[in-house]
Amino acid sequence: MKKLITCILILTMALALAGCASGDYKEAQALFDKGEYEAASRIYSSLADYKDSAEKLKECRYQQGCAALEQGDYERAVLLFQQLGEYQDSQNKVLESQYREAVELFDEGEYEVAQWRFEALGDYEDSADRLSRCRSELALAALEGTWTGTVDAVQFIVAGTPEMADYLKTAPIAITLELTTDGEYTLTSDGTTMLPDFKAAMRSYMTDLCKEEGITVADLEAQLQMTLDEFIDGLFNQMDLSVLNESVSGAFNAGDGTITFDPGQARQVEGTWSGDTMSFTIDIGDVTLTRK
Repeated sequence: MKKLITCILILTMALALAGCASGDYKEAQALFDKGEYEAASRIYSSLADYKDSAEKLKECRYQQGCAALEQGDYERAVLLFQQLGEYQDSQNKVLESQYREAVELFDEGEYEVAQWRFEALGDYEDSADRLSRCRSELALAALEGTWTGTVDAVQFIVAGTPEMADYLKTAPIAITLELTTDGEYTLTSDGTTMLPDFKAAMRSYMTDLCKEEGITVADLEAQLQMTLDEFIDGLFNQMDLSVLNESVSGAFNAGDGTITFDPGQARQVEGTWSGDTMSFTIDIGDVTLTRK
């Protein structure tokens, strides 16, 4: 008799539990049909293996992930889709969530963080292109400002006065480069900075020329009716130094330690940069600039 009573109690409890589970399942289904996936998922989670509760739970979480993605809650979306493993296109949804977060960061100018995101995404959508643009934007920001240096234009200058080659040891022309985050540059050269060296070379040249002619500098000055320095100053006052004093503007691109200038004359000038040092070649020679 006791065994019979026990069996009846167990059966009664099982039927009660089944009835309870059935009610909860129907409630969860109603919530699911209304799109209340979070509430439905809590019930499906408690139902364990009852009917298709486990599968319904996955669908609830999938829909929650989709909602989070559309609301811009990318971290939650990634977490939900990752938990779903291979369910439907969850893995692709993970990538989509990460991509959209990276694009949002890019649009907000958070290029450094966006760069990490696009690197991790590999060839997903246009991640490679956006990664390149991130690096370019970061390079523009790193290069913004004023850079200065000198270019030794000896070979350029003595080409027109070869007799000066042995006297002119250096002809430093000042270079100033202004870079903006808009990718624009202005390069200015100042040829007046090389005049002291050029004048000194000219004086030595003419002094030696006097010796060759068997006269003194004083004799030459008497003939010229002016000092040698005045004569040299006069020569330079007549020279056209515009080729050594100019300002060139245009666009530039930078990234991965390289920099390309486009002066808009069907040619480009390329160089390298690292930290606060930049090197490239212009018409009058090799240039090394440092940040001002």
